[in-house]
Amino acid sequence: METDGADLLVLTGDHQAGSNAGHYRLTSTFLDVAEEFGAERAFALGGVPTGELVEEYTVLGAVSDGDLTADLEEAGVEFRADEPAGGIVGVSGLVLGLGGRRGFDAACLMGETSGYLVDPKSARAVLETLEAVLGMSVDYESLEDRAEEMEEVVGKIREMQEGPAVPDDDLRYIG
Repeated sequence: METDGADLLVLTGDHQAGSNAGHYRLTSTFLDVAEEFGAERAFALGGVPTGELVEEYTVLGAVSDGDLTADLEEAGVEFRADEPAGGIVGVSGLVLGLGGRRGFDAACLMGETSGYLVDPKSARAVLETLEAVLGMSVDYESLEDRAEEMEEVVGKIREMQEGPAVPDDDLRYIG
């Protein structure tokens, strides 16, 4: 990852904490580290499940301060009053709330996704938005490889959904 001369601190994880207290501990620690490095902005990245396969990947946003929306909207981020419907939970939500209280310009960027599968295309949409906002560049080679794998899986799911109908008389108990 390259940026236009600015430092970028990236913290990643494979899963969320197992409790509310854990979410708060992790977020506080992340923000402590960011403060130690002199960061002024904090971004939480994630997904918003739609419950259906996504063709066009929209990035939704939430911010700690309404003044931050203009730059994000310029990068293509949509702000919807009613989404995400269940709110932003876990560390992502706390980065907004606690980050804002601690003086960070905090934002959450969420790619629309089915919510059923790992979604590299949604991840790419979010990263491309972050690229535009921060003036950085990302190497997408491994993400593209993963996207190809997932396209095969999605193709099989679509085949199953659109597969031939089985006549009722062929539905017999086997056992």
